[in-house]
Amino acid sequence: MTRLLPFSRGLQSSRLPLLAVLSLVLLFLPVIALGQQSAAVQGKVTDARTGDPLPGANVFIRELNVGSATDRDGNYTFLVPAANVRGQEVTLVIKFVGYKQKTEKITLNPGVITRNVTLDEDILGLEEVIVTGTIGGTFKWRSCRFQSIA
Repeated sequence: MTRLLPFSRGLQSSRLPLLAVLSLVLLFLPVIALGQQSAAVQGKVTDARTGDPLPGANVFIRELNVGSATDRDGNYTFLVPAANVRGQEVTLVIKFVGYKQKTEKITLNPGVITRNVTLDEDILGLEEVIVTGTIGGTFKWRSCRFQSIA
């Protein structure tokens, strides 16, 4: 026969609310964790005509000002913080020098979002370059007369 000490009964009865609270926390912990997931946006940017990767292209979400540049293989990946992921539709903007800018609508949900994009060359934007400059010296005051310094 097991004999309980007088103070052991009080400990057993005070454990019950603690176990109930701990059980509830463990039960709802996965739900809380799933509700706060970030989104990873990834993909590849290539030339529409040749299929070559475009290293250094800028890819970002216009509304959140979050994004990155592509690597040497044209791949990009960036994370959107969980606080900004609410299932909303946002605009993905892709830019690269010498190519036409492209925008795509994506729905921002937790998890991985993959968007492979092809960009078309902007031939009209590369036809001419205008360079403007001036020739002349700077004048300096010396001994009551102007002297031209080139």
